[in-house]
Amino acid sequence: MTSHHWHRPVRRAAVFVPVVLLLGVLLPAPAAAAAGPAFTTQPGGSMYNQPLAPEAVIAIESGGAVVVSATGTITMSIVAGTGTPGAVLSCTGTGDRGRTFALLRGTTTATGCSIDRAGSGYRLAATWSQGGTAVSAPFDVRTGPPAQLGFITEPAGAVDGLAFLTQPVVEVQDAAGQRIASSSAAVTLSITYGTGAGGATLTCSGGNSAVAVGGVARFFGCSIDRAGLAYALDASSPGLSVGRSTRFDVASPIPARLGFVVQPARGTPTSVLDVQPVVAVQDANGATIPTTAPRTITLGTGANPGGGSLTCAGGMSRTTVNGIATFSGCALDRIGVGYTMIAGTSGLLSSTSAPFDVADRLTFTQRPSSAVAGEPFAAEPVAVVWAGPSNPASHDQGTRVTLSLKAGTGTPGAILSCDSGMTRAAINGVVQFAGCSIDRPGSGYVLVASAPHLASATSAPFSVVPGPFTLIPSAASITWGKGVTLAIDFRPKGGSGAGRTITLQAGRDGQTWSTIATLVTDATGHAALVYRPASNLYYRAIFAGTPDLAGATSPRTRVVVRQTAFLRPTSDGAVTVIRRGTEVTFATTVRPARLDLPTPTVTFFFYRQIGGVWTRVATRVATADLSGVARTTWVFQVAGEWYARSMANPTLYNANSVLTPAERYSVR
Repeated sequence: MTSHHWHRPVRRAAVFVPVVLLLGVLLPAPAAAAAGPAFTTQPGGSMYNQPLAPEAVIAIESGGAVVVSATGTITMSIVAGTGTPGAVLSCTGTGDRGRTFALLRGTTTATGCSIDRAGSGYRLAATWSQGGTAVSAPFDVRTGPPAQLGFITEPAGAVDGLAFLTQPVVEVQDAAGQRIASSSAAVTLSITYGTGAGGATLTCSGGNSAVAVGGVARFFGCSIDRAGLAYALDASSPGLSVGRSTRFDVASPIPARLGFVVQPARGTPTSVLDVQPVVAVQDANGATIPTTAPRTITLGTGANPGGGSLTCAGGMSRTTVNGIATFSGCALDRIGVGYTMIAGTSGLLSSTSAPFDVADRLTFTQRPSSAVAGEPFAAEPVAVVWAGPSNPASHDQGTRVTLSLKAGTGTPGAILSCDSGMTRAAINGVVQFAGCSIDRPGSGYVLVASAPHLASATSAPFSVVPGPFTLIPSAASITWGKGVTLAIDFRPKGGSGAGRTITLQAGRDGQTWSTIATLVTDATGHAALVYRPASNLYYRAIFAGTPDLAGATSPRTRVVVRQTAFLRPTSDGAVTVIRRGTEVTFATTVRPARLDLPTPTVTFFFYRQIGGVWTRVATRVATADLSGVARTTWVFQVAGEWYARSMANPTLYNANSVLTPAERYSVR
């Protein structure tokens, strides 16, 4: 095997000076390279939800000396992959969860920072708004003192006098529900007073008390001697709050009837029901009997308003397992309101399901005819699920309907938002949205209500007129490193918008905000800022108010930031001739690449010309390193014409890059 002379090009490709950062500004390259943040006091461990001790101190240093003229902010975050997954850092600064701190003479202290979950090996990242990130030494976060008991395995599968199929397991927890692994507390189980059948007794083969090992108390052979519904168990230990199990039934061993334990629901003629039926063998009280001998359960239609044909994948019969028959792929081929199913088996009472509907479309029964930018519609959107031209699906209790703007209508980049959320569940077939608005003026807006397998509903076109306070970006999407102009127009109804101080804020989730600039409007009430964000952000403008004019907040708007990707080696468009068996290491440099953003991943694509047609023969996904470089090695084993290209994949905070130019190879 030979090796291509470009197989180690990545050192040069990985050289990068970080000049664009979230909530920061563009600095000249020499300044960004010469100075950066450093921890002068490392954060210490603490108990969860308690301030770290000592608190972290961060300085902007150059050559080991503090740059006292450095300004801007430091934003703290947990380094991805350290500590406990899902942990949240909160501080007492500004911005999202108080994690941003202003520099004073080049130094700041991250005050009041705490982490809400115990764990080991946490590291913090300190990101300077003007370039660079420092990573702390590792530290641990402890659990709190023992406070309560909690069931981590719930009792289930109970039959009168027989051991539960699923035995209870209890753990000793702190007040946040975190396991206290050092605890050896004695835990006692009992039936919760007032639940189940009166006079029932709980018995466990190893005793009703167990000593926790590693904070966990396990029980064996537990049973209850009387059939009944809705039992619960209490776990108790001196000095700890009682833990209570979920409710469960204790069945008689004598089968009497069938029952739908999961009701069928929500169908369309072109697909299976959204909720598939599950049928159980039950005692006379309606408790499922998990120990019953296997039985064959058969489904059929009951009420059949649409004359539909019921089918299920694998046939209409199922054999029970632990007393349960689970059906799948069940569907009805015709619309109708109020279908039911009947489940039957030899020797037991049959069961009829709750009514359900098979629908086909959505309609708007209420929609806006006009609107003001940033203000709630006077007529809030209401969508209805229909089964046919005249029958609303009145039994529909869960179809999730999403409201959106129809692509290509209104003003490009406009955002539709609703206080109630953009997806709502039907109640009796009706879906109501509330607090909906559009952030940009324009004409010809159209709303769309959609749900899986249902024909969508579209509103009549309507216009959105300018509001008194607008914030409009020059583009809805930009490439990383580019700027976007954020234009403010402030024309309050109760006074002049000239010479007003406006605070411009940004946030990743549209709920928590950080200030990025303070602007003063001109004589027409206009102000603008050219801003270079590192990630997708929401923006809003705030007027705090003056003695002559009430405060106001603009509608939020959003700009998406597309990643950039550069593939190496490159021949700048020429075809590179190589021998068969040549190994080439491809490297793609992705920007942005920062510790407070998700680690970028890259997809590499390899194409070969087969029969005169370019055919994709392989894709590979690689994760970038800390410098933002992802690599993969390809061996060109087959002679012919090839090309390779790559693309940075989308993350939670950035859109995907465009495909890199194709790098051509002729393999001989």
